[in-house]
Parts: sequence; structure tokens; C-alpha cells
Amino acid sequence: QAFSLMDELEREGEGNSRAAPTPAPRIQSFRLSVVESLKKCLLGAGPMQDELLRVLSTQLSQSGLANIARACLTPQIVVSGGHQLCSYEVSQVSESAWEVSLTGMKSGFTSYMVTCGNDLDPDPHPCAGASKILQSAVLRFSVQGTQVLGCVVDIEDSVAIVDESGQQVPLERFPAPPVALRS
Repeated sequence: QAFSLMDELEREGEGNSRAAPTPAPRIQSFRLSVVESLKKCLLGAGPMQDELLRVLSTQLSQSGLANIARACLTPQIVVSGGHQLCSYEVSQVSESAWEVSLTGMKSGFTSYMVTCGNDLDPDPHPCAGASKILQSAVLRFSVQGTQVLGCVVDIEDSVAIVDESGQQVPLERFPAPPVALRS
């Protein structure tokens, strides 16, 4: 089952107003629908369902996307403007295993800053709207006795910063994350 708060709001005529915040009851109702659907997907986890729900719901959030960004070997890039698409998918792959697919894509931005460890390059750099950052991962979680175990099945990290003249900026120009962040 697919869920999109933005799609729901647009269907009901509420999605076009970016100035007005989404009412808290609408967000809570949406959240409960997602959790109920996720619980149904996890019925095979038996007594470990609550723990598995906690683990998966953490990954099905901004925290999961932050974990992917932190695990990637490319520099951490903060963008300004543009569009961000986040998608999450859960599927049961065996009697006691589930896969979580997470994707974060940023595109259409026209400036960026680079972080290196705890340091942030304070100067924004201009770029063309054709620039894109795609980070995705497939994680597998399994229930073994009284434990929930997780592993990374696949990870993708693609950064294409295009300068204002249409040339791709080489990633070597950016500082690499410290080794401590890669482990």
C-alpha cells in the first residue's frame, strides 16, 4: 500500500497552500494509517513485532535517510532550494525477514554548501538546476529468537553537481568525509 500525505492533501484541495501548516489532526491521522499498515506487514514477527516495528519505523523516517547520507563516501552536501523526494518501501522477503528500501533525491537546487565532519563550508556555491544528489539503500532486518538483526543489502550514492556553465564539478574538489565517519 502506498502512502503520500501530499497526495492526500492535494486530492482534498488542501495541498496547494504552502503558507498554512497542515493541521496536527490530519498529520496524526496519516501517521496512524501508516503505522497500522506497517503492523499488518509485520504480523509474521510474532512476539518481536513491537521491537521490529520500532526498528523499521526509525529507518522509515528522516533518521533512516540521515543514516544513508552518513554511510556514503561522498562529501555531505547541503543544498538550497530545489525539490526533495523521499520514498520508503517495506516488503516481507521471508517468514522472518523484511527489507526496507529508502531513497532520498535532491534536484533542481541552485546553490550548495559542503560539510566535512563537523565543519561546514560557510560559503554557498552556485550551481545549475540540473544538479542532483541520489542516495538510496536496501536494508534487511530479520527476527532471530529475541533479536532483530539488520544488514545493508545495497547502497547507492550518486552526486552530480553541475556548475553554471553546464560542466560537472569533479567530486575530488570536495573534501572527503573523515575516515571515522566511514566506518
